[in-house]
Amino acid sequence: MTTSKTDVEDQPQQPESQSRAPFFIGVESGLRNAAKKARRRAIALNGYVATWRDGKVVYDTEP
Repeated sequence: MTTSKTDVEDQPQQPESQSRAPFFIGVESGLRNAAKKARRRAIALNGYVATWRDGKVVYDTEP
């Protein structure tokens, strides 16, 4: 059986913002924590982290 475009449009859909919001909140905080940890480790090992800021490469030496 094939589905036509009208069949798909007739199906009720939940707004994605309501159904996925808790998941994205968790992902965002996890990514922020991972970035902080990676910056600290890179600074501890190399002494700096190269960051792109305002169209230039900046070498940060503090987390």
